[in-house]
Amino acid sequence: MASIDSIVSRSVCGVEAVCLIKADGQALVRFVAVEVGQRRRLGVGAGATALLAALDPMQCEHVIDAIAPGLRPYPRLTPESLRATVRLTRRSGFAISQGTVVAGGFGAGLSLPAVGHTPHLALSIAEHASNVTESLVHEWKGVMTQEASRAFADRPVRWALGAGSRATPIQPIQMSARGLL
Repeated sequence: MASIDSIVSRSVCGVEAVCLIKADGQALVRFVAVEVGQRRRLGVGAGATALLAALDPMQCEHVIDAIAPGLRPYPRLTPESLRATVRLTRRSGFAISQGTVVAGGFGAGLSLPAVGHTPHLALSIAEHASNVTESLVHEWKGVMTQEASRAFADRPVRWALGAGSRATPIQPIQMSARGLL
């Protein structure tokens, strides 16, 4: 498997995602997308976008309206671009962030399953965009799905791709809260 620059776990806190855990890879030059404890608005970055897309459509719209003024530091992020990214995330189950938060950055995110409510945790992987290929992104998606499945192996949950998703959700699987990785 190719090396991963960093993998992050995020949690929802109001209209923000908070970095809970971060593991850096072995690359000589690392892509530092976020640090533990750092907050970003939902929709800013792959993990935070996965969490935004997991909200029901009305909640998602309210969050986008609430965070719109705070998007000014991210000129490539607008309410309209967030809505488009949410639609893509709901279709595929994975959020992709390419140069929208940090120039030259690439991230992929997955909201983690929840029992009876909207997911409030996500995994994401970040890397220098110049190192990312389509096959690497496919590999990352497999790693995130496998790790999430392993971490939650002893309780039945549904994978939320967001309300109104056209994607076929992953069949309910057995999961546990033993840890993320």
